[in-house]
Amino acid sequence: AGSASAKAVRELGLLGVIDESARIPQPSDDKMNQAFNQRFEPYRAFGRAHPSKAKSCFVITHYPGQVTYSTRGFLAKNADQLPQEAVALLAQSSNALVSDHFSRHPSCDAAKQG
Repeated sequence: AGSASAKAVRELGLLGVIDESARIPQPSDDKMNQAFNQRFEPYRAFGRAHPSKAKSCFVITHYPGQVTYSTRGFLAKNADQLPQEAVALLAQSSNALVSDHFSRHPSCDAAKQG
């Protein structure tokens, strides 16, 4: 019986783990990398980096081969916010998936109240 947040992370994959990692107390790229390793270890396409890089890197096997990704700066890049105007425009999309997602965005709630 996990929380709704934990369920969302399972469903969203890497992007969900990045978002969840940004919301924990004292977030760090290293903690996010640990979460990647714990969450995706069972998957064949996911691998651990060489021990000398294991704290800050992870590996994904793509069609042409393995690619090592560094997590340095992931959370800082994820902290960028969409402009409120962009969120409002996306909330009005004719695509139901897009409009539903962005109509629940916190900046839309603020716009409705103000």
